[in-house]
Amino acid sequence: MLPDRFRPPSRRPRRRAAVRRRRAVTLFAVLVFGVILMGIAGGVMLASTQQTLIRNRYEVAKDEFAAAEEALNKAFSQIQFLINMGTPDFFGEVAAITPPEIENFTFPQFEITKVADGNEAITEGQWAGLTLYRLRYRIDVTAKKQGGSADRFEHHGAALSQNLEITYIPLCIFAIFYDPTMEIAPGPYMRINGRVHANGDAFFQSNSGLDFLAGVTVAGNVYHGRHPESGQSVSNGYVSFNNGSDQVSMQRADGDGWLTSTDPDWANAALQTWSGGLKDRALGVSPLSLPIPTSADPHSIIERADPANDSYSLTQEKFEYKAGLTIEVAPNGTVSATDADGQAVALTYPDPANPSKTKSVV
Repeated sequence: MLPDRFRPPSRRPRRRAAVRRRRAVTLFAVLVFGVILMGIAGGVMLASTQQTLIRNRYEVAKDEFAAAEEALNKAFSQIQFLINMGTPDFFGEVAAITPPEIENFTFPQFEITKVADGNEAITEGQWAGLTLYRLRYRIDVTAKKQGGSADRFEHHGAALSQNLEITYIPLCIFAIFYDPTMEIAPGPYMRINGRVHANGDAFFQSNSGLDFLAGVTVAGNVYHGRHPESGQSVSNGYVSFNNGSDQVSMQRADGDGWLTSTDPDWANAALQTWSGGLKDRALGVSPLSLPIPTSADPHSIIERADPANDSYSLTQEKFEYKAGLTIEVAPNGTVSATDADGQAVALTYPDPANPSKTKSVV
């Protein structure tokens, strides 16, 4: 047997060291991979939490926006109701409008502010050149959701604003006002020296000539001829509208038919031809609501006054209530007259031929 110093070195320590190194590398790799997995899992959890938070914020914001919009609609519809139905205390009732009651929502702000009130000279649009009474309101609303996911984060609610403009257009400014559809088809020559408006379609024709000397507005479409349900024949007499300085025919310049809303380029052609003297819905004309309840017959505004049964809005709009002079004939033939205050008015006037004497108007 050889002495130990002559024996070859054993390979076992080397193998053990290699095994230990491999185990260490493996353990390190496992630790690194574990850390990476933990990072990925943490990132996924964080992303999921953020996504949930973003989703909750979105849902809350969407709900708050819808609630604020509902509050605006409520205020708008109530003001419109007060206008249509009439009230002796319009401003007070507008100021008393409250936000809607919606479960889990509060309205930290709900304000209806009057920003303008009085006569205003209109400089643009279909009423340009007139001085009309206008009211302007601004409605400011903030809706805030409470409870559930809305309490998990800080939020100030959804704030919306809307401007509301009310323009009072007296019927007396119109020579002719139709609701809804208008048909004008005179036989003899006819000249209309005043504004004309239709809340629906309008049909124009004439036998011997028809001139509109002021603006014509139509909330529907403009046609030439008779209404399809009239059962009457069409006449091709002259029809003209004013362009601000001259009367311009409705008939095309080349004589090939009539310029109406059925024309493919009607809006531009109408503006070029009449400069706003004739406009329909394609040019921004909208229906004009009569200042009486929608349930009332429009004819009622020219009927006799009935204080015992007329609603407030009718007493405000019926022509008899607005009359400056009322003349009545009694069953026995006696004629009497009163002014707007109910005071008797003498139905006599000085005789131009003999001022010391009077003549009777009846």
